[in-house]
Amino acid sequence: MTSAQVRAMVETGRWRRLARGVYATDLPVWEQLAWAGLLQAGEGACLGGSAAGYLYGINGQPPQIDIWVPPGRSVPRRRDTPVPKPVAKAGRSASETGGDPELERLVHEMWNPWRFHQGVRTVVGNPPRSCVEETVLDLCEGKLHSHFREEDPVIWFQRSYPPMLRGWMRAVIRPVLDSGLTTVDKLRNTLDARPQMEGGVLIRWELGQMEQGLAIGAKRKAVRRRDPRGKAHPITD
Repeated sequence: MTSAQVRAMVETGRWRRLARGVYATDLPVWEQLAWAGLLQAGEGACLGGSAAGYLYGINGQPPQIDIWVPPGRSVPRRRDTPVPKPVAKAGRSASETGGDPELERLVHEMWNPWRFHQGVRTVVGNPPRSCVEETVLDLCEGKLHSHFREEDPVIWFQRSYPPMLRGWMRAVIRPVLDSGLTTVDKLRNTLDARPQMEGGVLIRWELGQMEQGLAIGAKRKAVRRRDPRGKAHPITD
């Protein structure tokens, strides 16, 4: 098709432009948006995080689709898809509705549902996704980052993990073990390959507790973090 023909399909509403060079022939569902993100990222890209977790049945359908791009390749721009102008309300024009940061964020996520990350992941399945072990660890690490976002890294030599956070991590790990998608040994091997992972010490400890059939106690679990070389700055678990 010529560019004029493609433009005509979009202008008449028969196609919807999702990103540069990527179009949908109907209102796209989540799976189509996932493929659209993969097409933007190119060969070797895969779904990860909560997007891969959804395909494995670990979590629900995420509004944001995480996509991992191989190192050395440029990450697609987030605002490649034009955001539509808000509908004008009584007393103000459509161009004046952009003053609400929260509204702008929601509209931006609705029309830019992809979050691109750069890194190496073991690609499996169709649509391509990170392997279940890496997906589980990415979900746990993301939760830990979110929980400790406001904490000063300088005081990270020792960290205290509340039972609620540990319970959430077990809620991610337990279903994949019970369903046979992976094993404790495979998770440990993946942890060995990611020595700098945030919360790796805690996850390894929780795996041991789960193997013994021990429940989570009411007290917080304190984990002393490894001292860095030269003891100048702390590093992650």
